[in-house]
Amino acid sequence: MNNPEETRAAFTEDGFFRTGDIVELRTAQYDIRVVDRKKSFFKLSQRQFVSPESLQNIYIQSSFVEQIYIHGDLQSDQVSAVVVPNQKYAQAFALEHQLTNFDMNNPHEKFVDAVLEDLRLIGEKESLRKHEIPSRIIIDFEPFTPQ
Repeated sequence: MNNPEETRAAFTEDGFFRTGDIVELRTAQYDIRVVDRKKSFFKLSQRQFVSPESLQNIYIQSSFVEQIYIHGDLQSDQVSAVVVPNQKYAQAFALEHQLTNFDMNNPHEKFVDAVLEDLRLIGEKESLRKHEIPSRIIIDFEPFTPQ
């Protein structure tokens, strides 16, 4: 509670409190828009910052996607994704494309390619930058848990 050093670190030199929010200053309207939390970003190899939560909220639009996790690091120049597919949609896709013996532990390449293509189309429709569109995906039919 009474820690002068931490208190000093919590403020900028000109007296603003460091909230950890990234904001966009809209000078024409004299207001700000909170973009995201600083802790929510990661950086790719070409030094682009990415907000995975924002991308996840976009890619969840895909009929293929039940859950999605966006990943990136300093060794990658594009994001990658772990996709938990919508099981009913996946089964319908397998039936429509005559993918016999559709294995949820090892999905057919046609299915993986279709999911990747759908994410690419959504990214383009949403005017995402190239590095924000997954170049690789992992399909995992096991839903994420809150642990």
